[in-house]
Amino acid sequence: MNVGSVMSWYYTEAELDANRNIQSCPPKLSLEIKAGDTISVPLDNPTHERIWRSEEYHHVKLVDNRKKFEAMTIALIAHNEMKNRMVEFAVDHEHELNQFGTILATGTTGREVCAATSRDITKKMVRHHSGPKGGDIEIATAVLLDHCDIVIFFVDPLSPHPHIDDIRVVFQACMVSDRVVMITNEMHAREFMSRAVRGKTELILQKNQ
Repeated sequence: MNVGSVMSWYYTEAELDANRNIQSCPPKLSLEIKAGDTISVPLDNPTHERIWRSEEYHHVKLVDNRKKFEAMTIALIAHNEMKNRMVEFAVDHEHELNQFGTILATGTTGREVCAATSRDITKKMVRHHSGPKGGDIEIATAVLLDHCDIVIFFVDPLSPHPHIDDIRVVFQACMVSDRVVMITNEMHAREFMSRAVRGKTELILQKNQ
C-alpha cells in the first residue's frame, strides 16, 4: 500500500517468503556508476529532467529505524460489514495487540473490540469518533503528526460509503508517510501479527539518512 508497508515486509518477512521459493534475499544486483556519470530522471513535468550525478549516491544511506512495540501506536478501522471480522481478528491477536503502547480506533469499531477483549486492551484504547463523524480524519491527522505507526483498515469494497472522501484522507495520509505501515485486508493483517509482531519486541524499518 505504501513505502512503510513495503519496508516493514522486506525487513521482517521477505526472508520467510523467500524460503517458499528459494532464491537469494536480498537479490544480488549490480549497478555500475562511474565517477562523473549522470542519470536523467523525468519529473512530473515531462519537459524537465532532474540530473542525478554519481557522487550524490554516496550521500544516500539506509539506517535502521527500530522502535519497540510498547512505544508504538496502532490504529484499527473497519467498515460496517467488516466490523465482525475486525473483532475476530482482535480476539485472535489480543496478545500481540497488547504489546502496543496505544491502540486507536474509530468509535463503533473501538467499542466492539473493547467489549470482546480484556481490560488490558480497553486501557490502551483511544476511541475517536465514528468514521462518518470524523473519526477517519482524526486518525489520518495522527498519522500525519507521526503519532501513529501502524494502520489496520478492514475495507469493504462491495458497499458504498457516504463519507468516502474521509476514507481517502486516511489512505493519502499513509501514502505521504514513509514509515507508517498500512494494511487493508484481514489476511495481510493476520500474517503481519504472526510474523512481524509475535515473539518480537520491536519493529525494524529502514529509512534514508
